[in-house]
Amino acid sequence: MFLPTRAHIKEITEGQYRIRFGNRVPTDAVNLAYAHIPAVTSRENVHITDLSATILENSRNEDVEDFYMHPDTSLLLSTVDGVYELPTNDVLITNVFQNDTPLYYAQTLTYLHYDQEGPDEYGMYQGSGITIVDRLGKPIERAYRVQLIPKSEYPKLYSIIVFTSFKDAESDTYSVVYNAIKMNQNGTRETMAGFRETMNLSRAFDRQKSIEDIIRQARRKDNAPTYFQGNGSRPSYSKFYVPTPSVEDTRTPEFFRFQIGLELEIKGQRHVWTTPWYSNHVFNINALTSEEQAEYQNGNKILTEQTTEDVIRYLHRPTSLMM
Repeated sequence: MFLPTRAHIKEITEGQYRIRFGNRVPTDAVNLAYAHIPAVTSRENVHITDLSATILENSRNEDVEDFYMHPDTSLLLSTVDGVYELPTNDVLITNVFQNDTPLYYAQTLTYLHYDQEGPDEYGMYQGSGITIVDRLGKPIERAYRVQLIPKSEYPKLYSIIVFTSFKDAESDTYSVVYNAIKMNQNGTRETMAGFRETMNLSRAFDRQKSIEDIIRQARRKDNAPTYFQGNGSRPSYSKFYVPTPSVEDTRTPEFFRFQIGLELEIKGQRHVWTTPWYSNHVFNINALTSEEQAEYQNGNKILTEQTTEDVIRYLHRPTSLMM
């Protein structure tokens, strides 16, 4: 029930000011909330519908699911079960993992990094001189990795790409602490020890506008992290293309099984030891990759390296040595 309108009086009830309600606010008062609409009739009525949730940027899908996919020879991503269309309008894509955690976000840092050892065979940094910290300067315990990109014109200097499993937000600000190397225009270097760069992460894979962009990139053998999202065969389904196809091995291997045996004569008696059966394969020596060539010597595949320990273990069996 509204109290009758009257001039505002600083009424105090039980030690507190009373709030007065009325149709109009006195000139010396401030309105807390006010809305005036005409009378609603059958001729004049308004129906308001909130459609803001239909805008993708205003909605947040809490049902997140990870799919592990690989590209086929047509650049199309598919799962191991042959599924290549997903019921989604938006995805995050990555090919970088920290253990089993996918790292969907990335940032290229402003300055270079000097490293005597360099990255590992996958281009990843294994040192401790590049660290992500929170706003208090404490190293974070969330998943991330650091990739070093060599600069051909500057030996031992690398560009830095940081991959993370999380995205920075206004409430969660992160920084990368590293010894930054700034290259000046006159060719001199400036070292900024303990430089702290605020993170501004984006998606690890950039979305291309057309499938033709992906095809041109594949022809250039450009492995930049990009993808194209195409329409699926059903509404709200999509399929995804990347510029790096899988390589089909057209070579035909020759499979074989083998054992390694050892014969010894002890006190006039002949003793034989053999390893378990092993399975292996060989390729034509003229069709070997550089990694496979290390497994061959003089045209023959080296088999004893992986079984020598087994032979020694069998040779030193207590029951055998007692014979």
